[in-house]
Amino acid sequence: MKKRNIFQNQSQEILAIFEMAGNRSKVMCVPMDYAKKDHVVMFCNGNGKIIRKPFSVKNAPEGKNFLLDQVSKSCRRHGIKPEYVFYGGEDCGSYADNFTCDLKVISTLRLT
Repeated sequence: MKKRNIFQNQSQEILAIFEMAGNRSKVMCVPMDYAKKDHVVMFCNGNGKIIRKPFSVKNAPEGKNFLLDQVSKSCRRHGIKPEYVFYGGEDCGSYADNFTCDLKVISTLRLT
């Protein structure tokens, strides 16, 4: 019987970030739980170690700016390059579209 890869749909972009970083501890994952008013966010490295415990971020432009500021500070504190940060979360409702689209644009600009 042929073995099936359970990770058939891996994100090539995320795999590339891990390869470029060369060390899992030099990658930051920013998982988010989206909500209408306040998202819950935390930071962890590529090994799964929590860098920052969960905290709340407003679903508004000022919340996005706050999040980016916190990511920047944590990158400096832990020696992580900003291009080795990726954001993720479950499929969100339309209430978080602006927030996630802004993060995607900012992340894309940082990598070019």
